[in-house]
Amino acid sequence: MAISGVGLIGLTNLSVSFSLALWVALRSRKLAGQQALPLIPMLLRRLIRHPLAFFLPPRGKRTPAQEAEPGNEPPKPLD
Repeated sequence: MAISGVGLIGLTNLSVSFSLALWVALRSRKLAGQQALPLIPMLLRRLIRHPLAFFLPPRGKRTPAQEAEPGNEPPKPLD
C-alpha cells in the first residue's frame, strides 16, 4: 500500500511538472488555449507509443553547436 502511495505521488509530481513546463512553453510562443488544444492528444499518443522519449535524450549525431559548447572537449590521452 505504501509503495503505491509513493508511486502515485511520483506520478502526480511528474504530471504537474510537465504541465507547468508545457504551459510556460506555450506562453513563451504566445499561443492561446484554442491553438494549443490539438497538441494535447498528439502528446498523449506520443507518450503511449514512445514513453521513454519523454525521459531519455534523443539518439543521434551531435550538432556542431553542441560540439562547440565548453566542457565538451574529448578527453586528452594520458602521457
